[in-house]
Amino acid sequence: MPSKVEPPPRLVVLNAVVRFILAFIWALGRTIISAFWIVKKPPSDADAQENLRQLPKDKLQNLKNAVPANCFIRAHKRLYLALFDHERASVMALHQLKQNFLVVPLIPKSRPDTDGASKGFSVASLTEIFKFDSEARALGRQNPGCKLVFCTGADDPLVQIRAALLLGCHMLMTLGMDLERTTEALEDMEELFLAFASAESASGALSVHRCWATLATARGLGWIDFGYVFETGEDRSTIFIDEFLHYSSPLNGEIYIVVPSKFVVFKTPRGDLPEGCEWHDSDGVRNYSPAFYADILLDMGVSIILRLDDDSYDPTPFTSKGIYVEDLCHETTGDVLHLQTLDRVMKIAEYADGVVAIHCDGRMGCACTLL
Repeated sequence: MPSKVEPPPRLVVLNAVVRFILAFIWALGRTIISAFWIVKKPPSDADAQENLRQLPKDKLQNLKNAVPANCFIRAHKRLYLALFDHERASVMALHQLKQNFLVVPLIPKSRPDTDGASKGFSVASLTEIFKFDSEARALGRQNPGCKLVFCTGADDPLVQIRAALLLGCHMLMTLGMDLERTTEALEDMEELFLAFASAESASGALSVHRCWATLATARGLGWIDFGYVFETGEDRSTIFIDEFLHYSSPLNGEIYIVVPSKFVVFKTPRGDLPEGCEWHDSDGVRNYSPAFYADILLDMGVSIILRLDDDSYDPTPFTSKGIYVEDLCHETTGDVLHLQTLDRVMKIAEYADGVVAIHCDGRMGCACTLL
């Protein structure tokens, strides 16, 4: 039998050194990658819940004591509203719900540059309401066994009011709750509603409740149904959300369907656009010509346009398609309507053979009063 050949001592030492260097590089690389991953990857709610369970009891209790009792609101079986940041919302959810919850940071669109009650409260648009409702439904489908905790942060009461408004709209439109039950479910927000006056000097509570009441009425009349997203036939008794989202955009005309098959409000056409242009962007604002609106309004069934402003434009693109234009600007003073104007509009709405469209650049109050 041949004898076993031992490697030279120098090779043994070199092999050991190489192994040590490779092991050190691997360990160092793993540490760097792990650190980078921890920094870059946001913790999941499951991780957050586990971290909260590891907090000392005194610190956990201090955090819970810093949160007012009415800032964690149970709005529905699976819906909660937390009026503080993500960390505190997670603490309260862990304390009250124990497990199976998902904390959702919610920063709904608020009026820009708000700095308190002096700025007031502005209601949400149907577009914003529908988008929030769609997101809430998607979260519910993706997390069937979880309670959803929407947190708003603790610094901006107007954002909190808006979040409550949107949550109430979701409860009305998708969860099938009536106005009374929705109001009762969010009654802990009442004091906050009352604390901030609306732009019309009415109370914030009235603004929120009026929005809920209007939405509930429109749902009851069949004007709004978030289940009807796309147009499927000639029935125009319901607002088709896809059409509404498209045309209400500032990029597509700012046309708002107010009452299906009855009233439409749109931005005032401009007669001073560059020749041949149906729309033109200037200073970050998109303006439209009568020719741009003519075909769209005709497709919506508009038969008459009521003009409440004194902007001059050639109505030929409308009249050539059988859409009559009536000038009512001389019958208004600012946002104040004369009684004869109201009477005229009521008669037009009653006898018009089609949809009535209204435009009033800078006088939206007039259109709202008319409608």
